[in-house]
Amino acid sequence: MDESDDTPKVLLVGPHRGGKTSILKVVFQKLSPHETLFLETTPKLELTSISRNSLVKFKVLDFPGSTVFDDSTDPMLFSKTCVVAFVIDAQEEPYTMALARAKKVIEHAHKINPKISFDILIHKVDGAKFFSDDHKTEIQTTIHSKLTEELQDKVDARITFHCTSIYDHTIFEAFSKIVQKLIPQLPVLEQCLELLITNSRMEKAYLFDVVSKVYIASDPQPVDLQWYELCSDMIDVVIDVSCIYGLAEDGNSIASSIERDAKSSCVIHLNNGTLLYLKEVDRCLALVCILREENFDRQHLLDYNIKVFREAKLFLYYHLTGISVSVANLDIKVHGGPEPLEVGLETWEATERVACAFAAIRAVTSFTRHRALETVISEGLEAVLRPACLLVQSLIQVYEEAVIHEDDGGASEDEEPSSLVASCW
Repeated sequence: MDESDDTPKVLLVGPHRGGKTSILKVVFQKLSPHETLFLETTPKLELTSISRNSLVKFKVLDFPGSTVFDDSTDPMLFSKTCVVAFVIDAQEEPYTMALARAKKVIEHAHKINPKISFDILIHKVDGAKFFSDDHKTEIQTTIHSKLTEELQDKVDARITFHCTSIYDHTIFEAFSKIVQKLIPQLPVLEQCLELLITNSRMEKAYLFDVVSKVYIASDPQPVDLQWYELCSDMIDVVIDVSCIYGLAEDGNSIASSIERDAKSSCVIHLNNGTLLYLKEVDRCLALVCILREENFDRQHLLDYNIKVFREAKLFLYYHLTGISVSVANLDIKVHGGPEPLEVGLETWEATERVACAFAAIRAVTSFTRHRALETVISEGLEAVLRPACLLVQSLIQVYEEAVIHEDDGGASEDEEPSSLVASCW
């Protein structure tokens, strides 16, 4: 294990033929669930790197079912790991051996790194045997009670249980929860989405990774699996229709470029008075909103709010302070980013400089309206506004020469530009 590699990691472990590789390939490599029947047994450790943008960047380590984790295992493996996903085959009752292995892995990993989160994927809950939701709930309750009983008074670990299948959206919903644990900015994103739906009269909003259809954030309201399925299917529709009817400027199919496109959008009207609105906000990131049709009467305002959300996210995470949030205790803090704001400015166009400055102002203004973020933003407020103010002040002379005096020598201007700028602050 490379000690210098700080990329968040997910360990995918579990018994032989439990479905670990199938999960990985269906979720992140777009393999059809039916094609997983032809997958061979994983003979050795396989590493899959996921790198879409600054928010979706992690690695998944798929271990063979024969792997044994004990004192001979490299401690660095667990010290650099954020989540351990243990897969249990729901069709292999009575689960005695699987639970024993899960208990051993949890105890060993937690001893090395107490901050690790554990997700138990009760997999393959499909077919006639699991047709009833009551049966799925019963199995999850049984496994939950047995494992927690085994670990009682031994390990105080954070364990989450999911019933999953590659033949429906449950595996995507479960991996959404796993990926969210890898994003330190999650609490800030959720608060931003809460502000967005409140001010835009939305019912629900998801921030999707377009490629895998995993949602990396949503507003704090409870997630309804049926709505999540509709939003996920909407992404498939956009990609499929783009593949048939759309061509990018270079002649390539939009299906191949939609992951990088920040202008894609789609509206789907449902027969119950609700509509789905998709808007790309970043490379491989799409905001999918659920709202009533009567609340879609001012689309321009909705688009403006989404634009503010997009600019705030882009500026705060790419250009400015690098907001860091501790997942363990949810303590939010602002610290210096990997590079100062001035780095690379010499290569910026004039329009980029102006857009960046005003994006900073809009972002901070939007965030400070939320009381929970006032303290956080105030610590870095000067770092945001000072370069923006200096930039605007430097534009005054250019504005006077290019606009006012170019027209009529400034005779028609009642106010000095400098006073206008001062009044903004």
